[in-house]
Amino acid sequence: MIVMARARRYMIFLFLFLALLTAGGNGLSSPPEPGWVLVWADEFDGEGLPSPAYWTFETEGNQWGWGNNEAQFYTDGRLENARVEEGRLIITARKEPMGGKEYTSARINTRKLGGWLYGRFEARMKLPSGRGIWPAFWMMPVDNFYGGWPAGGEIDIMEFFGFIPETIYHTIHTSTYNHRQGTQIGTKVKVANLHDDYHLYAVEWFPDRFDFYLDEKKVFSYEKTGDHPAVWPFDRHFYLILNCAVGGDWCYQMGGIGDTPFPQVLEVDYVRVYKWNDGKPHTLQVAATEGGRVYYGEKEVYAPGEEVRLRAEAEPGYKFLYWSGGLSTVHGSEATIRVFNDTTVRAHFAPEAEMLKNGDFELGLLAWNRWVDTDAAAAEVFTDQGALRVDLKRPGKHDWQVQLTQAVPLAKGKTYRVSFDAWARRRRPVTVRLNQNHPPYAAYARQTFTIDKEKKIYSFTVTIDEDDADSRLEFDFGQARGTVWLDNVSMEVITDNDSSSGGR
Repeated sequence: MIVMARARRYMIFLFLFLALLTAGGNGLSSPPEPGWVLVWADEFDGEGLPSPAYWTFETEGNQWGWGNNEAQFYTDGRLENARVEEGRLIITARKEPMGGKEYTSARINTRKLGGWLYGRFEARMKLPSGRGIWPAFWMMPVDNFYGGWPAGGEIDIMEFFGFIPETIYHTIHTSTYNHRQGTQIGTKVKVANLHDDYHLYAVEWFPDRFDFYLDEKKVFSYEKTGDHPAVWPFDRHFYLILNCAVGGDWCYQMGGIGDTPFPQVLEVDYVRVYKWNDGKPHTLQVAATEGGRVYYGEKEVYAPGEEVRLRAEAEPGYKFLYWSGGLSTVHGSEATIRVFNDTTVRAHFAPEAEMLKNGDFELGLLAWNRWVDTDAAAAEVFTDQGALRVDLKRPGKHDWQVQLTQAVPLAKGKTYRVSFDAWARRRRPVTVRLNQNHPPYAAYARQTFTIDKEKKIYSFTVTIDEDDADSRLEFDFGQARGTVWLDNVSMEVITDNDSSSGGR
């Protein structure tokens, strides 16, 4: 029966592919009839690691427990934890010491693909069991336009907590609705044979709602209740994540990992992404920032689902950064888009010496990370009319308890100039640091500026005396109540090695 089911699936997939091929003259054109169109899939054919063209291993949260005090160490490119065989992806959680943890597992994502805005996202899976196990199929924002979690949103297509047997969860998280506050929006569904049979888990994401499906039956809907990103940050591109965690805060509250047997296996038959084709022609608007231009086959309108290839070319002295809009932070200078609705795309360029991305906050908080030590301070960090705005409602004991950071590599012997525009509702200090992006967060340079009501340019220059590929630029706001704005942040490599420092 399994062989026959897989054979039928491949025949259906082949039929869809041939229909697409004959409809428009290439394998990525849409049929004229409205409906869901398959735009991406991993059927997990072949053997070995998950395809590096699709999937990236996530490991960066190992050192801080991924925000949930999880017990596993996620590995990178290790067959014992993630492998493809016999048409399945197998993610295995093992009880073995590594990286200071007692367990190993894998977490992979599709962020390198640039994500998707709206569509149907589905995976057919067989789940592990045991009270300490926590597998999930979920989505996160590509560019953190509205800031880090939970401001940017989270879409949990399927979560299973082993201490709640035979039950899966569909959940939405935002700044207003999230599990830290106990206000998350979602549902739980009892499912028989979660661990012995494959089930289909899916979400259909529209501009005004989410519909969640279990085995093609709609089991939950969440409708948009307002335009504010605190309740609906779901107008940006999101990417897919598959992982199998162990432990976590909720698990420990419910009795811990206990006698969970290991290894535990999450099996994934396939992952598929569809876009809705309304059968109508649509427009594509393409623009570029200063420093480059874009080449593409320009038309007044495009056929439904038509594929358009774009090429960004930087002018002398500039470099290409990424795309925004319909391509959402895709980093390759050559990209392809399929037009299913009226779409705007923009290519972003910067001077070759510029190290920062989105220093003008045109793309919200893309590339930036904000952090508030909520035990000591209270603040809102967001974009306001094209600038960053920080409303500090309760100051902390230290300036770093409210911060904005962006990762930048530092090189020994190089000189850097940091500059930015700033103004405040009343006079207040802002400290700027170049420091480690990892414990103990030691500072290589530090400068405190007094910001007043008049918008001014502030800057300082520093020469670095050691290499650090994992470092960051940091703005610290935490010691004074009130509102301050930040804009046009720049960090450039200075080739003349002028190491004088100061500010104004």
